[in-house]
Amino acid sequence: MKQDVEITKIMILNYLKGYKRKNTGSFREYDKIYATTTENIDAYLNLSNFKDKDSALTVLASGDQAFSLASLGIKNITTFDINKLTEYYALGLKKSAILAFNYQEFLNYFNTLFSPNITLEKLSDMIKYLLPYMDLEYKLYWQEIIDYNYKLQKNRDNQVNLFHILFYSTAHGISKLKNSYLANEERYNYLRSIIGNINITYDCLDVFDIPYIYEKEYDFILLSNILDYATYYLGEHWTYQDLRKELDKFKKLLKSKGVIYIAYLIGKKIKGIDTFESPLILNSRLMDSDLTQEELLLIPHIENDKVANYIEDGIILERKL
Repeated sequence: MKQDVEITKIMILNYLKGYKRKNTGSFREYDKIYATTTENIDAYLNLSNFKDKDSALTVLASGDQAFSLASLGIKNITTFDINKLTEYYALGLKKSAILAFNYQEFLNYFNTLFSPNITLEKLSDMIKYLLPYMDLEYKLYWQEIIDYNYKLQKNRDNQVNLFHILFYSTAHGISKLKNSYLANEERYNYLRSIIGNINITYDCLDVFDIPYIYEKEYDFILLSNILDYATYYLGEHWTYQDLRKELDKFKKLLKSKGVIYIAYLIGKKIKGIDTFESPLILNSRLMDSDLTQEELLLIPHIENDKVANYIEDGIILERKL
């Protein structure tokens, strides 16, 4: 944890000094965190039957995938992410907020926390409020970070919200439409009542290491839009055949009738037009006509917590029969 704290401090300091991080086109071991999902998680999870299902493997990111799965009855959730800082946010701050707040309080909390107008004192107090609900490791991390941020910015004329420094996607708060666990108050209350008994683990690793590290089988595997950043492994302008070689390695991790959500396609289809925008995935040559073994399904696109009336998202998935 000590290294995680020190690198987070460096990220804050460098931002305030005006240093810009070079965009490498891929995620790193220490990087900005997704504060909220960019996917319509609830829509694609509703495509599957959760009866008698109890296990999932998912990218951690904002934590919204894991909490949505838990709210639908999945009790054993293995999460992974190449970015070490996701754990402190998703399983530290966000999980503690679920434990601490009712439905409306939870939504209000994050809307306030992400506000560009929040004061330094208010933000520090809001995080401190959740410390008693966190596991010790996360509590120590956040205590150090908010203390450091406060000392660094207390005499600064233009104070910057810590969550704008360390996070992506804070502009519109947490979406009720995109997340199964926030779809309604009843679903949220169920999650809150069982979250202490949900087994959520985290490993810091790259998606392409998964078939070599995990041995158990899962009912669901969620890969989000990780393939948008797969150029490092699959090469420039990778093809369906390149993708197929990797997907075949994941088969051993799926239970019978298990589902792997291979890729989430944001805004890839204009309503009223039959074909998806090509290529389907960034930096690839993948087209919908290539998908001979997979399903390509439509998902409503959500903007500002409203269904968009001009574009749709997609999901590429495969079922183990």
